[in-house]
Amino acid sequence: MTGSTSQPRLQPHSANELERFATLLVGVTSITPPRTSARQILAFCMVAMHHIRNQSITMADLVQMGGDDERGSPLLGRSLERTFGLFLEPSKVHPDALSWVGQEVDPDDRRRKYLKLSKLGETAVAKILGD
Repeated sequence: MTGSTSQPRLQPHSANELERFATLLVGVTSITPPRTSARQILAFCMVAMHHIRNQSITMADLVQMGGDDERGSPLLGRSLERTFGLFLEPSKVHPDALSWVGQEVDPDDRRRKYLKLSKLGETAVAKILGD
């Protein structure tokens, strides 16, 4: 190899990891609308992980936990609340919403809403995982 720039060498096990990732992507894309973004799917998966672990999570938590992209911008920014509506109950803004996630109001602070998987959401996660 010439020059000072070297490419990272991919290890043989990387193909297995990519195969598993591709299998999960097939599971997700087969049950979500065609225009669903990777960031929407990331947010849904984060809610599902917390639900499975019996932990609470809010929209603000999602934004914080999503981290930043290479430019330093939040992966799950301000538009999350609007775009995440795809997974909530149908509404005027999202009449075709999937009803995979419900919101529970915090009894001590009614402004705070916890995100939880619905039964439909649990079924969706099982399909994604191939269960």
